[in-house]
Amino acid sequence: GQRGQTVEVSLQGKLGTPPLTFWSNRPELTATFPDKPDKTFSITIPESASPGIALIRVANGEGASALRPFVIGLIPELSETESNETFSSAQSIESLPVTINAALQKNGDVDTYKLSLEAGQTLVAEMSANRNLGSPMDGVLQIVSSEGFVLAQNDDDRGNDPLLAFPVPQTGTYYLRTFGFPATPNSSIRFSGGADWVYRLTVTTGGFVDQLQPSAVTIKSETTGYAIGWSLPGTPLTITSQETLGETFYVLPETATAVPLQIVEHPVLTEQGGGTVIESFPVTICGEVSEPNGKDTFQIAGKKGVTLHLYAEAYSLGSQLDPVLRLLDTEGKQLTEVDDPSRNVFDSKITYTPKVDGPIKVEVRDRFDQGSPRHYYRLTI
Repeated sequence: GQRGQTVEVSLQGKLGTPPLTFWSNRPELTATFPDKPDKTFSITIPESASPGIALIRVANGEGASALRPFVIGLIPELSETESNETFSSAQSIESLPVTINAALQKNGDVDTYKLSLEAGQTLVAEMSANRNLGSPMDGVLQIVSSEGFVLAQNDDDRGNDPLLAFPVPQTGTYYLRTFGFPATPNSSIRFSGGADWVYRLTVTTGGFVDQLQPSAVTIKSETTGYAIGWSLPGTPLTITSQETLGETFYVLPETATAVPLQIVEHPVLTEQGGGTVIESFPVTICGEVSEPNGKDTFQIAGKKGVTLHLYAEAYSLGSQLDPVLRLLDTEGKQLTEVDDPSRNVFDSKITYTPKVDGPIKVEVRDRFDQGSPRHYYRLTI
């Protein structure tokens, strides 16, 4: 739901014996249940609520539901209206930006949305399903012309969730279409669905922030940075950190999304390369592999017998980077290299104990030698 709004929530499963009670890790959220037990209730989101994911559950005298994610958004929201499988029955989206709450409710389900777009705009459509909502789906997004031609398609962008950025070539009617497959592959060869195949689809032709650079700042500090995304002003940002450690959300005015920002106690660096040796730890380095076949390198001080722990976050941030960490000595000899530390864990970790005193070269690159502003990372040592 959007900040400042009251939204109706539908429950799946059996209610059990009333009355029901509501709990959230975000106490600013309040719930109202109907006098007569029903599978719907309302949640009120104050205007001052921080955007991002809240955890909620309902309970009664017999037990409690599992924790479920409830997303607090910045822009208007609406619900899908069925049936919307074909062009003729497509749900019209009258104004942007908007977040659509929907589900691929049955096997073979296809959801279609009708948009009027103008030449020169960039349409960004982002699905949140498997990654943040735990939906068991691997979604696909398509932009389709009014003549039925698929103009753009994306499957996996952030994990199993798709994202499309489409430069509109000419003014006219376009269709945004989605369908899905099981996130855990099975023997079926078809579009799939189910009651729990829920998704949120954010659609905008305005500003859309993919990530902040830097993606971490020191507590009680003021940092100059910039936003990565689409239809954004190119001016630098002044990022002022709050007084609470951990993850918060940064809101850039006039944009459709809020992006995570990590608040840490230690120094944060944003430059790579050069001959300066980093000697003080812990430290976080925020960067991006901006060109194909590129790599970021820098030097850290190694001390004999003192173990170094290096953790490169990228995939978990929504980055396109599959990070590879490599350590080399002063002669350029490889000391160790790590791509994926374990199955289905794509962020790299190295634990290394130097055998001698001296600088160590740290190298960050993409596993597939790709690069772009969206190939960003956060390396903590």
